[in-house]
Parts: sequence; structure tokens; C-alpha cells
Amino acid sequence: MRGSPSSWTGRAWWAVESPDHPSNVLDYVAVLQRWYRALHRRHVMVDIVPPERVTASAYSLVLAPALYLLRPEGAAALDAFVADGGHLLAGPFTDVVDERDAFLDGGFLTRLGAALGVSIDDFGALARPGAAGQGEAPLDGPFGTVTGTLLAEEVVLRGAAPVATFVTGRRDGDAALTEHAYGAGVGWYLATVPDEAGADAIAEWALERAGVAPVLAGLPATVEAAQRGNVVTVINHGDADVTVALAGRDLLAGARVESVALAPYGYALVERS
Repeated sequence: MRGSPSSWTGRAWWAVESPDHPSNVLDYVAVLQRWYRALHRRHVMVDIVPPERVTASAYSLVLAPALYLLRPEGAAALDAFVADGGHLLAGPFTDVVDERDAFLDGGFLTRLGAALGVSIDDFGALARPGAAGQGEAPLDGPFGTVTGTLLAEEVVLRGAAPVATFVTGRRDGDAALTEHAYGAGVGWYLATVPDEAGADAIAEWALERAGVAPVLAGLPATVEAAQRGNVVTVINHGDADVTVALAGRDLLAGARVESVALAPYGYALVERS
């Protein structure tokens, strides 16, 4: 349970939402769901895994929003992931404490700083979103101008280059999103929590930069596609009939198909040849 952290996931969730933090309204699950929706809308498969299970052979892009509690093994795995050619997008309030919720010598981002090419001097807590206009931190980058919330961190560049900058407030002109070449890969650091539209725009930009393609291109927004091995599962979450171009053997019908017709809330499993 969240209030009684008996597992690693529970401890991490419990710790990041501590009321003693600079922003005491950070909803960890809501942040994760926001990023998940941005990827789901683009029909990109998502695995939710601990940092220790991340490798460049398995993943091209890793999102680590608010990875506050971080074990040494997890930090080492993420560092190796970038060095081996992966793309890491880390969000604010990341690599702050160890697995016992204790600060480390040297400050924040002591373990991921090399891969990300930055350090953090101040978390820059913002007011609750919608509080008399004080809860937003707009940033401008290659994905346009989007809105950041909750935090507007003071980023110190230590090899990284700014990709996007804050455009108003006390961080006006400062780096909001940075990029750092590290080994064969790239580390990005985002110094704020984007709103729904912001996460959507940044996710699209990161997917393109990392070369991540959807399972099936050109799908309607209501259709989900997932692939394991050479079997593709498509699910119609909408209330209208949809036809999806997908060649292979329909495992439910037992016949060769070039496309599948999905009734509302229908599904199909197709083995690609």
C-alpha cells in the first residue's frame, strides 16, 4: 500500500509524494499516466520497469519522470543505457536521494549527472497550478511553446546544451530542456513537469529523435496496437467500426488476412509472416 511501502514501487511512490518536499502537490501516478497517454496516443508500446532492467539492447527510449528515489544499481543501469546508445529523458526531481530516502554527498543528480550533463542548484517550486497564474512555467523549444508546472528547476550546464528555455518568470531565458551526448547515446533533462499538451508535444519530439516507430502507422486514435514476437494485437476502444490494414494469419479466425475489421471494443490477433 502507498502508506505502508512494503515493496520498492511502494517506497518510491510514497517517498516522492512526501509533504515535506518543495512541491507538496506532486501526484506521481498522475505524472506517469500523463506520459503514458502521450505514448499510447502514438501507438507506441510501453513497458513499465525498474531502472535496473533497462538496457540499450531492449529499449531505444526511456522516460524517467520524477525518479526521486534511486538505487545505485538503477543509476548504474541508466548510465550504461545511455553510454551504450540509448536515449534517456529524465524529468525534474530525479536522482535526489538513495534507496533509504537519504541525500547523497555532492548534491542532486550525483549519479546521473554524467549521462545528463547537468546538475541542479534549486528545485524552483511553483504555486499550485491555476493559483493566480503563478503555477505555470512556459518553455519554448523545437516542439513549440508548452506549459510546465510544479517545478522550474535551476539547471547548471555541465556539458549539456539547452534545447528549450523558460520564457517567463524567474527562470526566463534559463535552460528548461537540455541535451547531452554521452558515449553512443543521448541524455535529456527536463526541468519542469509539463501539462498534458506539453507532455504530448515533448513525447512526439523525443520519439522522433530516438527513432521510435509505432507498432502500426496511421491507426485511428481509438485503436491500440501491441506486438510480442511476431503477433500483433489490435483493440478498438472506440464505439465505431474500424478496419485496420494488417497482413498475416488471423489467429482467431485461422485464415490469412490483409486487414482486420474491428467492431466497437473488438480485437484481433494477427501473426505476421
